[in-house]
Amino acid sequence: MSSKPYIVIGVPLAPDRKADFENGVFCGSFTGIKNVEVIAKPVHETAYGRNLIIIDAMAIPEMTHILFVDADVVPPSETLGALLALNKPVAAGIYTLDLEGKKHWSASVIGSGGSYAWLEHGKEPQQPFQAMAIAGGCMLVRREVLQAVGWPWFEYIYDSGGGRTGEDIYFVNRVKECGFEIWVNPAIKCKHFHTKDIT
Repeated sequence: MSSKPYIVIGVPLAPDRKADFENGVFCGSFTGIKNVEVIAKPVHETAYGRNLIIIDAMAIPEMTHILFVDADVVPPSETLGALLALNKPVAAGIYTLDLEGKKHWSASVIGSGGSYAWLEHGKEPQQPFQAMAIAGGCMLVRREVLQAVGWPWFEYIYDSGGGRTGEDIYFVNRVKECGFEIWVNPAIKCKHFHTKDIT
């Protein structure tokens, strides 16, 4: 593996290929940069899109990281540099989740009571922190993490009552089982538009 980071920006798209305009501007800002490329996959399920992105990215020998950016998430311009600077196996920014009428951030801290104890707005740490769980819409993952986790990297898990655990929670649980830490830089606050038709 190269000592210089080689980043794939992975964007799972809906079948109609719609993405927020600002998301396209963010991805397009890396055009012409030799150690960054964008791979987008139009699919019916986010999990499948993420898995296809990983397959393509792993075929690039010099690839060191994938930055997953969902089509309705817009990271700030400094995101890639800030997440690389954390120098962690998995590093994420945060964005708003609307849950039961309250705004939360897309991360939970260790000791917060469970994977789904998402941080309330205004209660997030001010410094980078180790997370129990994160949502996958702005997430930088090292190649060796993907190699350790293995296929399928992302998968929905259904319970007998019809409930579903998201593909990103499946992934972060597998990451932790493989012995890797997950970190969040709360200064990387992304926009989240909910504009795409994809599960």
